[in-house]
Amino acid sequence: MLAPALVLVAVLVAVLGGCTTPASDTTPPAATPTATASTAGTTPATPAAPATERLVNITRTGGLAGVNESVLVKADGSYVQLKSGATAGTGRMAPDRLAELRAAVAAAGFPGLERIQPGGKDPGPDGFRYTLVAGGREVVTGGPDVPPALMRVIELAPLP
Repeated sequence: MLAPALVLVAVLVAVLGGCTTPASDTTPPAATPTATASTAGTTPATPAAPATERLVNITRTGGLAGVNESVLVKADGSYVQLKSGATAGTGRMAPDRLAELRAAVAAAGFPGLERIQPGGKDPGPDGFRYTLVAGGREVVTGGPDVPPALMRVIELAPLP
């Protein structure tokens, strides 16, 4: 079961690898910030995650129809949807929905989760199995036993 997930991740990386636009040689250099009386005592903002960084990857398989659907959501909210390994759509999440998804991913606590969650080994007859990757951790769950924190992530993601 791990081999199909690895193949899917490889396909996603290959598909998303062509999604970047090279910087133009005519782009003006960024202005050098200077401190003024109004900003001299403030703390600099925390830098945002790079746009190419993965927020979450979700794959849904199984069910009566033998579904195989995935979505890869990047930190900037852009996403790629796959159905049976072929690109099914691309887009960008609305900022409020992306904020909810980020909060749900953080609340789920991926780095501390066991790899196999309830329903991960057997989602039941005609049940869906979900493979989620976030925070450097792959987690498998499914059927009616999906933990609520993981179900929230699944519900917020733009699966096809």
